[in-house]
Amino acid sequence: MLVLTQVARRTRRMPTWIASEPRSGPAPGPFPLLGVVAVVAVLAGGCAGGSGGQAQGGDGAATAQAPTSTTLPQAGQGCVEPGDQAQRIRFEASNKASLAGVVLGSGPAGVVLAHQNSSDVCQWLPYGRELAKQGYQVLMFDFEGFGASPPRTGDAPVLAVDAAGAVAALRSRGATKVVLVGASMGGTGALAAAGLVAPPVDGVVSLSAPAEFAGVDAASAVANLDVPVLFVAAADDGQFGSDARDLHAATRAKERKLVVVPGYSHGVGLLDDQDQGAKVRAEVAAFLEAHAT
Repeated sequence: MLVLTQVARRTRRMPTWIASEPRSGPAPGPFPLLGVVAVVAVLAGGCAGGSGGQAQGGDGAATAQAPTSTTLPQAGQGCVEPGDQAQRIRFEASNKASLAGVVLGSGPAGVVLAHQNSSDVCQWLPYGRELAKQGYQVLMFDFEGFGASPPRTGDAPVLAVDAAGAVAALRSRGATKVVLVGASMGGTGALAAAGLVAPPVDGVVSLSAPAEFAGVDAASAVANLDVPVLFVAAADDGQFGSDARDLHAATRAKERKLVVVPGYSHGVGLLDDQDQGAKVRAEVAAFLEAHAT
């Protein structure tokens, strides 16, 4: 079970195994500071073919790529295997941040997977492999300051901007339908990003998203959200079960669903919960089948 490092937006009793951290913003990841960051696409070892170029995304997130002599870290180091036939890419969000990602699969049915706090693309890799085998083109990416993506500059919130940039990057690779799936922090970013992307995404899945995190207010975002949304949380997962109920109630979209399962599982852990994992997976699979294909 994953250990969460997020603090409640408002004071509630939480399980003792959940540690806390300030909500002021994400902590920098293990990325070396670079003077100039160029946007490149790096193919994983053993990759068979794949698209090397990217175009302007519909939400205004530039994703053009150019060769560079600067060596940049790759996403998924230590977890991506040659047998994955993954493509390691870099794309640029609308705030000019250079983000690292891993693409599995191909085709028009797209899924963006946004990770939890204190994590990176490796957290999503096992599930990403499953989705790719089912025929989805899957993009997992590192938020700014996590994994192989450089820390943000300034104080502007970045979760929604980063997630919107990932949607543009996946569309530039041929995905004609895209569903955003986010866990915890990534869920907050996904919900907020859905309102920024044009044309709109085809749906959002929120796994244990807090209503607010790192300056991003998902509660306000969902009030103007018209795309289908699936909210999933565990009943005893601190404030996150309550936040899921509140976000569901505040969502303007007519097509919205709330699934609250027993237990303490959080974020990606909901998919692997010993007792409730099969139910959660079935709910997410049905949502993706309905809206990403």
